[in-house]
Amino acid sequence: MAYKIRSKYLKGRVKKLKWTQDNRSYVRKLVLLENAIVDGVTGWSHAVQIHHLRSSYPKEYATMLKELDREGHKEHLKEQAKDVKERRKAERWCEEEDRREEREERGWWGR
Repeated sequence: MAYKIRSKYLKGRVKKLKWTQDNRSYVRKLVLLENAIVDGVTGWSHAVQIHHLRSSYPKEYATMLKELDREGHKEHLKEQAKDVKERRKAERWCEEEDRREEREERGWWGR
């Protein structure tokens, strides 16, 4: 199968790899990511697949996005910052809940 590779980053990655079955699968997945960056997502199942690939290869995705779609890369960075902020907020809430439950338990058992 011939792959249409557009980014310099991916071309460089392919040149460094030996052409084994595992590497073919890796390259195929990165080409799918690259195509989604350039051509967009075409449906619900494609969106799920791309989301999984973005999560599996975050460094590669960010590098290709930066090269192929500057505006998309800026959005991606904002999205990541927002996710980190929300995750920290959720962690703080969980810690507060744990402390509250601990205080309640001590009150019930008279410790």
